[in-house]
Order: sequence, then C-alpha cells, then structure tokens
Amino acid sequence: AQELAALANANVGHLLLGVDSERARVTGVDPAQWQDIVRRLDAILNDAIRPPLYFSTLDQGTVIDADGIERRVIAIEVPKSVFVHDVKGVAYVRVGTSKRTLDSEARARLSMQRSQSKLMRFDEMPLPKCAISDLNPQSVAKLLSNARVTTLGALKLLSMLGDALVPNVAAALLLSDAPHQWLRGAYIQAAIFRGTRNDPAQQVEANRFEGPLDQQIAQAWQFCKRYTRTLMHKNPARLDTPEYDELALFEAIANAVVHRDYSMPGTPVMLTMFDDRLEIMSPGALINTMTLESMRSIPMARNDLLVAILSRYFKTTLFGDERSIIEARNIGVPQILQRSLALSGREPIYELIESLAVKLTIFPARMPNADLETGDAQ
Repeated sequence: AQELAALANANVGHLLLGVDSERARVTGVDPAQWQDIVRRLDAILNDAIRPPLYFSTLDQGTVIDADGIERRVIAIEVPKSVFVHDVKGVAYVRVGTSKRTLDSEARARLSMQRSQSKLMRFDEMPLPKCAISDLNPQSVAKLLSNARVTTLGALKLLSMLGDALVPNVAAALLLSDAPHQWLRGAYIQAAIFRGTRNDPAQQVEANRFEGPLDQQIAQAWQFCKRYTRTLMHKNPARLDTPEYDELALFEAIANAVVHRDYSMPGTPVMLTMFDDRLEIMSPGALINTMTLESMRSIPMARNDLLVAILSRYFKTTLFGDERSIIEARNIGVPQILQRSLALSGREPIYELIESLAVKLTIFPARMPNADLETGDAQ
C-alpha cells in the first residue's frame, strides 16, 4: 500500500510482483494465484489507501531468469494521481529509488498542486504581511491604465484575509519592488562559466535578478545576451549568427519564471551558461497529469492569474515592435524547441529532476570555419 501510494504521489511508476529487487533476481508469481492476487490488490487499493487509488493497467507476462527458467511476473502501472494518497494517515512519495515520507509542508504543497477542485490557486493566495502600500505606486498606476480598470480588485490581485483585502501572491510578484521579501526564492540566480562544468574557479560572473517578474525576465535575458557569442563567417558576404536564438531564450526564461512553483520557499530559478550549453532550472514538478511529452502541445498553467495578467497587460520592446511578455496562446514551448533546433541543429531537452524542478537545456549553434565574438566585444 505504501509503495503504491508513493508512486501515485510522484509521477508515473510501475510495481512489479515476482521480482526480488533486494537480491536482484526474478522469483516469479504462481499463475494459480492470479485471481487471489488481483482480489488482494483490490482490497489494498480501496481499503488501505485513502483516497482509494486506481491503476492504469494490470498485466502479466513471462521473464527469463538468470537460470533460463520462465517466471510469471505481474506488472501494475500506477498513474500520476490528481490527489494526495496516504496509508494510515501518512503520505509517501517515490523519489528515485527510495520511498520517502512527506512532511506537513510538503504534503500541503503537493495537495495544492494536485487538487483540481480547490477554489483558489497559490498565486491567488493572500500574503498576510504584505500591504497595498508595499506595492510600487507607479507600477500599480501603469497596470490599471493598461487594463482600463480603477482598482486591483477588478484584476483579482487582492484577496480577503479575515475582514481585509490584501495583495495576493500574483500582486506581489508583479507589482512589488522586492517580492522575495514575502516569497523567498522569487528571483533568478544566474551564472556564467568557462568550460563545461559548474566549477567556481571557472566562474566568469554571477548575478541575482530581483524585483517585479517582468524586470527579472528582461534583465536575465540581457545578461545572457551579453555573454552570448556571435558566429561570424562569409557566404560570400559576412553573416553574423548568435549562438542562441534570442526569442527562444526570452521565452525559455519567461516560462521558467511564470510557470514555476512559488510555494517552494527559498528556491530561485537557476540560469547557468556554459561553453556548450545553457541550463534553466525552474522549481516545481509538472502540474496535475502533465508529462514532459504533453507539455509540448497541451497548454496548462500552474499560475493562471499570473499568466493572464502578464500576457494581457505587460509588454516589452526588446525585440523592436511591442509584444507581450508571455504569449497568451501558450506557444512558448513549441517556439523554444523549434527556433533552437533550427539554429543549432539540436533540439533542447526538458528533464524532470525528481519531483523538485524542471530543467531545460539549450545547445548553442556551431558552424565550421566560423569566428566567435562575445556580446561584450560587440
């Protein structure tokens, strides 16, 4: 029951019956016990686990053991659940090769991520120690003007706390000069390294970008652009090509900031540039039943209010014509993949780091017989 609940509280997983993992050998299951095993599993899933758990598939097959003998094995696929499951009041989660107990904070965070019936998402939660006076007046006035409304309440950026209206998480992230005062980790930590390893001796520069999210995104993008080298070659005229597609890089940073899990305290977005790749680490697991494959084509926002406000009312002119900070059409991931692939010939890689973060790796363009020039030199 604990193993099944732990798998459901993580991502997709499998439970194999008839395999002794401690001794690394196949023991098999007696085919005559098939119906009894199914009944016992049904009892575990419905009686021992709360809320009851349902698995995607249950199948059986044969595996040849080390002695060449066919052994019957039962395989159960456990899907990523939209609920948090526990056994006798204790919640577990599978992380790598081990099962861990969720403490109260981690359980609350997972429950908030998983629940599809909750009335309020995290970015709509009130911030008890944040007052309306803590928001930047000029930023507030600009947003109200762009949205053509007179109050932040009309944009759902104020939430009730007792009998009072206070800024919520989205308001602090968008309109305060220091959102990390209330949301530790609400900033971008960036670093540039020579070589291909995270070696302090090879660090060229490090910076921390704080402030409203639109400023964080723009400043982190400009930081990367400054260290992005330009490939120069003649064909027959001189042709300059940046290592990284500028729009794809902007979308990647914006996505990492906007779709991260702000309920994880003290964990910033990590942006690291090496000679052979650029890595962006966004805190938080994939939401609900989303997978690395489905995120390529199915839009699903963790922070709905944040996305709605940024896509409608926050603009940038970094690319010449005015455009939204983030795309309301949810085409960010396809743009990152397609534009980066077209430039470098290698598709970026998305990885899930256990259930803690999503990591994006983008590879630079490389051309034969091309000279390299850094942004600083230009």
